Amino acid sequence: MPDDSGAAKRLDEIRALADERMAADNDAAGDTIDIEWPPDFFVSKGAIWYQPRPTTREAEPSPIWVCAALRPIAETRDENGGSWGLLLRWDDRDDRLHEWAMPRRLLHLDGNQIAAELDHAGLTVGTSQQAHERLKQFLGWIKVSQHLRCVTRTGWHQTEAGHVYVLPGGETFGPRGARVILQSEHIAAADATRPRGTLAEWQEQVARYAVGNHRLGLYLSAAFAPPLLDVANEPSGGLHLHGGSQTGKTTVLYCGASVWGRADTSGQIRTWRATGNGMEGVAAETCDALLPLDEIGMVDAREAGEIVYSLANESGKARAGRDGSARARRTWRTVFLSTGEVPLSVKMGERGAAPMAGQEVRLANIPADAGAGLGVFQKLHGKADGTALAVHLREATRSYYGTAARAFLDKLAHERATDPKGLTETIEKVRRDFLDKRLPAGADGQVVSVARRFSLLAAAGELARMFGVLPWTKGEAMAAAAAGLTAWIKARGGTGAAEDAQAVATVRRFLEQHEESRFSLLLQTGQAETQAGEDEARSGRPTVNRVGYRRETTAGGWEFLIFPEVWKSEICKGIDPMRVAEALHVACFLDKGDGKNWAKKHRIPGQGPTRFYTVTGAILQGDEK
Repeated sequence: MPDDSGAAKRLDEIRALADERMAADNDAAGDTIDIEWPPDFFVSKGAIWYQPRPTTREAEPSPIWVCAALRPIAETRDENGGSWGLLLRWDDRDDRLHEWAMPRRLLHLDGNQIAAELDHAGLTVGTSQQAHERLKQFLGWIKVSQHLRCVTRTGWHQTEAGHVYVLPGGETFGPRGARVILQSEHIAAADATRPRGTLAEWQEQVARYAVGNHRLGLYLSAAFAPPLLDVANEPSGGLHLHGGSQTGKTTVLYCGASVWGRADTSGQIRTWRATGNGMEGVAAETCDALLPLDEIGMVDAREAGEIVYSLANESGKARAGRDGSARARRTWRTVFLSTGEVPLSVKMGERGAAPMAGQEVRLANIPADAGAGLGVFQKLHGKADGTALAVHLREATRSYYGTAARAFLDKLAHERATDPKGLTETIEKVRRDFLDKRLPAGADGQVVSVARRFSLLAAAGELARMFGVLPWTKGEAMAAAAAGLTAWIKARGGTGAAEDAQAVATVRRFLEQHEESRFSLLLQTGQAETQAGEDEARSGRPTVNRVGYRRETTAGGWEFLIFPEVWKSEICKGIDPMRVAEALHVACFLDKGDGKNWAKKHRIPGQGPTRFYTVTGAILQGDEK
């Protein structure tokens, strides 16, 4: 019989040596964590080893070093008993504590993803294939008595104890005793969400400068809004601050990002330079949290509109797995704050596309210039100029960040657990007051939708003030949101439907481009009209690819007679031709036909009575009546 007394002796060390650190974890958790170790593994000299069993009477095989000390804390699973995982803790080589809720499904993938993740996070792991396989064996066999609820995204989650909020870094806020763990295939980097400085320092160095500066106040208020989307049952949406370089718009974005964490591109700030698919992953990682996006000019014009729709519609594309079955779609809720030198419409226009009205509702474009000659600012708070204030804020957001969101979430989660009705009523009261005072009478539904978003931003800022997080006086957040809404309405051209304004602009643009080249001129002699051929004969320039006729009216103006099929297939391509006709008629730019016909009959020499869409030349003046 093989002599395995040496192996047995080493395995006895499991009970003796494992685990001083586990005892400390038990004390910290207030619970006793019982662990059933796998056979042939033991702890020695601060590491996990595997002892192969001898197969002959030869000398006992040497133990295999697997990895440095790794402490299983709990088994994890979701509310439906699926997505099982293992919560692991370890200290890196600088004695910093790390934690990862590892999905068990990784144990069955080819390669060494688990070892690579652990090594990347500071745990020394054996590099041989044998060590990697033993690591999987160890993690696959070990059993832990403590079971915790796991979730696969950030934000709010309903538990038996109430609503719990999970930050991207894994921190939780909510009812005591509700233990929820963020589980993912990759170990979250703590740097992006780790706070720095104190709340008082952030208030003094960043937040107080927003008083009287409406663009800054709006973006700071908006930063507190994402956790309210679920509370208020409101959809996702965004703001886009656009204007020339060096106006301070990126500084405003960085201040908003500092509410949640480190305000730079290696922390909270993301760039627009991404595909629609890539942005889905970003949104899913920041559910119920802020998504700051810098410089819309970096995104491909073909992707810009799709990204806006995707972010605001709160779900990714439906995709199939390798076997053809449907994969679970990513979902999220978010408020996204954006900056850029141009608005969305100009960015999409680079590829000859015009934004749909729904896109410009989901991403409200606001000019960065606040009108005081100081770029985004209106008050300097003792600084020499706007540049000096921007420099101060950029430096401050590198030193003080992440504390405001935690203070806000702590109070918000407490209120949601103890007085959810009172919390909802407080939010709704601020929103009603805002809409009663700031929503223009008779506004189109699109304007109402955006105004409701601004009312939520106002409520977020006022709630943060009530919680003692924002050092502002009552009404400051309301004023900032009101200024933002007013600027948006002015930039879009009023409170009517955006589709109607786009319809007028579409026809106007076509006439401006082709007024002389594609419209044959009808000459009038008294009441008789002569075909444009006479004019062509005089000019020697025939009308190529004719779309209709133009003629001077008796009042001295011009009108354009457009063939119905050209109207539908070319001028109104991609939009509803009847909606365009109606919009022009309401704006007094289209002479309607009889009955239900938008096209009007005209007698053209050589053709007889023919219907045309009849557009007045006043449309070229650019003033809707």
